[in-house]
Amino acid sequence: MREIKNLGTASIEQLWRLHETIAAALAARLNNERELLERRLAMLSRPATKTRRAYPRVLPKFANPTNPRERWSGRGKRPRWVTKQLKAGRSLQDMRI
Repeated sequence: MREIKNLGTASIEQLWRLHETIAAALAARLNNERELLERRLAMLSRPATKTRRAYPRVLPKFANPTNPRERWSGRGKRPRWVTKQLKAGRSLQDMRI
């Protein structure tokens, strides 16, 4: 394509060919970019292949004195009944099984 030096003096046919060339180049680049982003998204959305290892069951170490069926292993967040017993003046040793 012949280079157009001044768009104001170019004919309509020259401007239209320039428009078609630009539109085709832009469409090709957008398609390439979309394919690249779709490949990235596919890689990110793959499920993780690593699985958590199985931890052994932890036996409870503490029991609620008022309701012995409520137990706690000592791991994780303290149950409400433990917090209430501690505020009431008891120690964890008092609740040990």
